[in-house]
Amino acid sequence: MRPGKPRRPTMFFLLTEPIFWPLYRKNRQCKKETINPGLLISLPCSYSNTMHERMHEKLIVWQEAYKLCLWIYFLSRHFPNDERFALTSQIRDAAVSVPTNIAEGNARKSFKEKRRFFEIAAASLEELHVEILLARDLEYINESEFKKTDEKINRISYLLMKLRESFK
Repeated sequence: MRPGKPRRPTMFFLLTEPIFWPLYRKNRQCKKETINPGLLISLPCSYSNTMHERMHEKLIVWQEAYKLCLWIYFLSRHFPNDERFALTSQIRDAAVSVPTNIAEGNARKSFKEKRRFFEIAAASLEELHVEILLARDLEYINESEFKKTDEKINRISYLLMKLRESFK
């Protein structure tokens, strides 16, 4: 490697999925029958289009909001069927709105636009908190599930507040 020339980053794959076999063959010029499915291989990032990480996925607040969204879907599976188009739908919409608005805000160019989408995410988070409170009072979730969800909401709210403040 020549000095001054940056080295291409490498991604590692386990060849258990056939989707990676053409990439491996292209990179190594080998035939299909020579592929060992348990082999750990490394490919340059340009060959790894299926493993692209978006910029918003690096944000801790987005990661936490995404985990909260999955948790809300898990919790709301046990709600009564008569709530399917009412509280369940509202809770899920609010939960999905948080990481979605963080991702969309992060993709915007101006600080003003970024801040607006982060404020929408914070508002959706507050809406989610009220709906979870209602679910607890209607006894759709127990106290420990409420506390766990409330802690997650408080953490994300704090992270969002700090993120919004950084775009003043």
